[in-house]
Amino acid sequence: MVLGADPHKRSHTFSAVVAGIGELRGSETVPATTAGCERALRWARALDEERVWAIEDCRHVSGKLERFLIARGERVVRVPPKLMAGVRRSSRERGKSDPIDSLAVARAALMHGVDSLPMARLEGAELELRLLVDHRDRLVSQRTALQNDLRWHLHDLGELDVEVVRIVVELRRRSRWVDGQTVTGSATS
Repeated sequence: MVLGADPHKRSHTFSAVVAGIGELRGSETVPATTAGCERALRWARALDEERVWAIEDCRHVSGKLERFLIARGERVVRVPPKLMAGVRRSSRERGKSDPIDSLAVARAALMHGVDSLPMARLEGAELELRLLVDHRDRLVSQRTALQNDLRWHLHDLGELDVEVVRIVVELRRRSRWVDGQTVTGSATS
């Protein structure tokens, strides 16, 4: 299945076509928000397990959508707008609308070959930054889970001794350091 996308600043319109024949299976318009992209992804996953997203290459409005899909393991190709002109002229539908444009994107991708189109991917500094941010998010989640476990254990113990208090203070100091705050002093101060 090929999902043609006509991205805009406020909304994205998608048309799903059968890969072999270009038959329209459905269209969906969603807000250009994370919630809207999640809704479009659920819609697409319900249609077919094997899919490729063909997005009209206008990165000033499609960049966020591309990054959203790539982060969720989706295959994304970029369709240059000039490839859609011939498809739009040969279309039976007249005029210009978002559903017509998204259908033209999907059919242009099929006509020119999905594998011949440039694949959208994070590269260079963008990829490195994403990997670092993902790693930091995992570390923060693990730290939070450990702190919560410790607090429940301390609560269950009821009484605290001085050594436990020192450990808690040290954990707080280190968690502030992980969050990027600089902390001066020691655990005993």
